Amino acid sequence: MINYKKILCPVDFSEGCKEALNHAIDIAEKFGGSLTLIHVIPHVSTFSMTSYYDVDDKTDLANLISTIPANIPHNSEIVKNDDVDDGIAEYARDNKFDIIVMGTHGHSGIGRVLLGSTAEETIRKAPCPVLVVRKT
Repeated sequence: MINYKKILCPVDFSEGCKEALNHAIDIAEKFGGSLTLIHVIPHVSTFSMTSYYDVDDKTDLANLISTIPANIPHNSEIVKNDDVDDGIAEYARDNKFDIIVMGTHGHSGIGRVLLGSTAEETIRKAPCPVLVVRKT
């Protein structure tokens, strides 16, 4: 029986990730599950860029979290990993998620496009099903 209790939603703050978050919220409501938002930041070599991304990302993450209904248990995490897809797959594996829900287009790190890179690689590496939501 399919039962998605632990839902992971990688976010990059693009419009595509916002649509994926809406799907993740629907799945959490349907299955009575919990939702975790994860944002993976590639390591950045200069201190000033790292600090900039951390402050910006925390604010953007807080804004997305505010859209999750109060009746859905949720949390968030910012993770640093050289490869965004590795960071997502490792986090899903380490925390035993039932499904990953992510967008197809957006940006991750510095200018990468999700479909063909992050989403595709996440599908290959993920320890669980991956629902890829196309931006309409």
